[in-house]
Amino acid sequence: MQTDFLPLDKQHGKIQIQLTKQDLDPMVKSELKKIKNKAQIKGFRQGGVPESLLMNLYGTEIKADAIQKLVQQSVESYLKENNKQLVGEIMAVNDPIGQLGMSADAYQFEFELGFAPDPDISTALEGTKLVRYKIQIPESKLKKRSASYSQSMVIWKIALKLSKLVIK
Repeated sequence: MQTDFLPLDKQHGKIQIQLTKQDLDPMVKSELKKIKNKAQIKGFRQGGVPESLLMNLYGTEIKADAIQKLVQQSVESYLKENNKQLVGEIMAVNDPIGQLGMSADAYQFEFELGFAPDPDISTALEGTKLVRYKIQIPESKLKKRSASYSQSMVIWKIALKLSKLVIK
């Protein structure tokens, strides 16, 4: 799997993801094994269905799920590695599955991405005066609030002791 990024402008770019058969086969085989253990098809014991039959029945869905997971993982890993934040939705540029079908050995996906601008606070605050207020709290209010907290703590302690007595 190969992921390339082509910047179109400062906050807009295109990501290209190339998937090969070697990328897809392990995921497809692991999903087939999971389905094989659970499949109940007439004429076969549970867990005894041949993988070739399961591939004929469910192969395209399994491969489509594997492609979707790999593409999603590669886009997420690119965004995480490069510390980018998306704006809006990811837009698909092409549809290789529609063009090539599910039997192709390699796929190339292209998506357009819009990124959030990097905030520059230094220029935003330039020429702005910030006002700092110093608040004076009267000593009587502090004592009153402290007494209120003490009273509520005593009530909680009594309630806790009563609950322990009731539970025993």
